[in-house]
Amino acid sequence: MSRSYSVPSQEEIEENSGGDRVALPGNEQYLAEVVELEDITKPNFDGKMQDYLKCKWNITSFRDGSDLEDLDQTLVPDGRWIWRDIDFARVGFMRDGTPSLARQFFLSAIGQSDMTAKIEDISNDDIMGKQMVLTLVVYNKQKDGKQANRVSAISPVRAPRRGGATVDAASSEALATQPANTTATELPPEMAAAVADLTADLGGTEENGS
Repeated sequence: MSRSYSVPSQEEIEENSGGDRVALPGNEQYLAEVVELEDITKPNFDGKMQDYLKCKWNITSFRDGSDLEDLDQTLVPDGRWIWRDIDFARVGFMRDGTPSLARQFFLSAIGQSDMTAKIEDISNDDIMGKQMVLTLVVYNKQKDGKQANRVSAISPVRAPRRGGATVDAASSEALATQPANTTATELPPEMAAAVADLTADLGGTEENGS
């Protein structure tokens, strides 16, 4: 069977690239819907080919439902796209006990706030269209130094992002004590390289899109 290819128009590339759009505030939580999933294979940090699940979300509002605003406090009425490669081979915990991003992703997809829980046989169909809470940081892009966003944590849709009576995820409790991040967070060199690779994969786009 022959392989088919698609080539986007210049207008589509510019629309999806983020262009000169201002980043969203960091150390903040956002409601986002999974709008696209793609199985990809690319080199990992060690240069070995590895399978990932590339997820594209559409960020629609702050976690409490308030209107989306960028760092310049300009309304973002059409939402904002953001991508992240999910390493589904790493579904355990960090040395400090923090659940891996993949574990956060899959458990949040089914609304499970207990990050120690077990799930089986979750498919892309189970994840598509689901809402999640994304925590973003701000970083400076290597290519041009402009500020952009990166997904740093994922949690299920449960409680208000700040000041709520109950917050299910430990990461959300910690976040509530932190001020909004309006300056760039330095990424480790290997992570910055991975972001650059993602930029190339998306035809010149960064993790934050339209």
